[in-house]
Amino acid sequence: MTCPAGLDSCAVGLTESSVGPVRVEVIVKGCTSSDSCKKGPIYANFGRGKARGSVICCTGTACQRASPQLPPINATANGMRCPACYSLSSSCVTEVAYCTGSEIYCMDAHLHNDAGVLMDTTMKGCASEQICFGLKTGINSFGKAQTGHCRAANKGSPVSGSILLVLSGILATKVFF
Repeated sequence: MTCPAGLDSCAVGLTESSVGPVRVEVIVKGCTSSDSCKKGPIYANFGRGKARGSVICCTGTACQRASPQLPPINATANGMRCPACYSLSSSCVTEVAYCTGSEIYCMDAHLHNDAGVLMDTTMKGCASEQICFGLKTGINSFGKAQTGHCRAANKGSPVSGSILLVLSGILATKVFF
């Protein structure tokens, strides 16, 4: 695979998304920046839905054998919370997500994914550094972010105001590269 300028590594990612008892795993292969290889596992909490994943960066034939593993579920509350929602439309009803583990950012995102199926997705919630890096740099496999940003979550802060970051739909959840 030949990668475009600015994307200097190949990557294989595995993401698991869940809404209630429904779980979907997706494997994605593509190009990424070597900086994204150092950001750690992917975690997001949208209130009623969650996502977790990992990315392995590789070169040459090693990419054919690369087999990312899902990071462990971390249900340990970290005292932070964010406004949360997930909707396959441009708006959704906001609730509260209680962040766990490395979810130290709040995200607010609207995504337009036209990879075969036209779908708009709105997501708000807790996010790890890897997700925010993907939104900030635009290096992701979820689709095209129309709007989105992250901010540091505050311990015990009230849930209000504008929130932060972009992620794509739990249906289309793959991996931020």
